[in-house]
Amino acid sequence: MDASSSQLIESKVASWLELYLSEGSNYTPNTADLMALQSEHAAKHYAYDDVVMSRRNGMYLTDSEGRECIDGNGTYSACADPDNVFTLGATAFRQILKLTHVQNKFLNEQQPLLLELLDNVSGLPVAVFMNSGAEAFDTVVKASRRYGYRVKGVKKNKAKIIVAKRNFHGRTLCAISASSERKYQEDFGPLVPGFIKIAFGDIAALEKYVSRPDVVAFIVEVVQGEGGVHIANQHYWRAVQALCAKHNVLIVFDEVQTGLGRTGALFCHQHYGLTPDMMMLAKAFAQVLPASAVLGKKHIMDIAFEPGSHGSTFGGNPVSCAVARKSIELIMAKRDLGDGITGSLVENSRDVGGYLLDQLKDALRNNPNVIDIRGKGLLIGIELNKKLITCEYLRQKTRDKLLIGGAAGSNTYRLSPPLTAQRKHADEMTSIVVESLPY
Repeated sequence: MDASSSQLIESKVASWLELYLSEGSNYTPNTADLMALQSEHAAKHYAYDDVVMSRRNGMYLTDSEGRECIDGNGTYSACADPDNVFTLGATAFRQILKLTHVQNKFLNEQQPLLLELLDNVSGLPVAVFMNSGAEAFDTVVKASRRYGYRVKGVKKNKAKIIVAKRNFHGRTLCAISASSERKYQEDFGPLVPGFIKIAFGDIAALEKYVSRPDVVAFIVEVVQGEGGVHIANQHYWRAVQALCAKHNVLIVFDEVQTGLGRTGALFCHQHYGLTPDMMMLAKAFAQVLPASAVLGKKHIMDIAFEPGSHGSTFGGNPVSCAVARKSIELIMAKRDLGDGITGSLVENSRDVGGYLLDQLKDALRNNPNVIDIRGKGLLIGIELNKKLITCEYLRQKTRDKLLIGGAAGSNTYRLSPPLTAQRKHADEMTSIVVESLPY
């Protein structure tokens, strides 16, 4: 960088810092006023708690009234490494000062580097970038259909895709069409056709449909997070891979929530020794920015996409690509995890997640409100007896005791804290959950 460029960047930084400090000093948030503004002007697609979150310090969130809460939700698994939010922010800031985005007819300096890293860590050499998990789902649907028509010889507009009941792939029209939850579909029809919905973890159900000549893909979450933290066993996944290979059906893993360390492996399918044809990533992919990717085998992606067949104005922009690359590097890097332990966040998720699961099972073993506790890494679900208690009741109770948890499935309380969680945080979360559940 020459002297003039360096001086220009320094000038920009100084101007931005002055603007940030002047705006910050005049801004005193008031919860009631902010809630009133939100109610007046925002669409009602979320039901908000009467809390406004203001800032984060590692595992803890602070609301605008100054209450500090332990984050047991991790923004639905998107927040993997809050200890390095300044590193991610600095990465974004550095790239913003150089180039934010450019017409997609031109390469940027960051995208090829991210593509190379994704190939190295996944074994899937070709990728396309979007902005959200839902867009990634639409992308794999398009790719699967085109592959079916051009390779498998499926009749035009007759392709079928198998999906699992209780899935959650997003809220675009295509994604809700694949859902088995009517609440997501009501009065949004006509829905996108072409989805066959089968029970998750039921190999006989897959076997019934996978041999059909019009079936082109099986798109499935390796762990159903939003559906209630449901986990299938090794035998099921090996049978899935064999059946799909036998009938030339693409196997596509939705790793939007489970990918990048969440379950104690970099990608959840690695627990089972599987190799997908395509894979979806989002959430922890760039952590602090909206970004997603579809990774795939070269012969599939080369057939699925040609110039003009797919795209996104912001997909693959240099800021998101720089942050995504840094995010993956941070998740995989060895670090001091506390308590004298050194390892990656992937390893930490496996260790602390296993510890949290054991603690919860031990503490709630005889609680009649609990039907089951299941999890993988730092993705854990406590299924509650809906005849006795609702998940919303437990979520509110734990929030009152300054633990932010989440709801999943029909009546499951979900914990998916940042991957930086330590055993002391696991103990804190367990204690609050136990105190919040009537016995």
